[in-house]
Amino acid sequence: MTRTVGVDAGHTDVSLWYAAELTRDTGLAADEGEFAAVRWWTRAEITAADPRRFDPHLGRFLAKLG
Repeated sequence: MTRTVGVDAGHTDVSLWYAAELTRDTGLAADEGEFAAVRWWTRAEITAADPRRFDPHLGRFLAKLG
């Protein structure tokens, strides 16, 4: 869980992550009413990016995947 501030009065985000091998043609789509923008990230892109862009626990999750 991560405490979020600055967006509103503050709330706790609970993130659920799943590891999956996918192709670009998955048929998965984000609910446009829930998100301002969505994109897929490869593991290499996440590793190369500034970790402040992501949930602070994502790095630990990826490390456990091996």
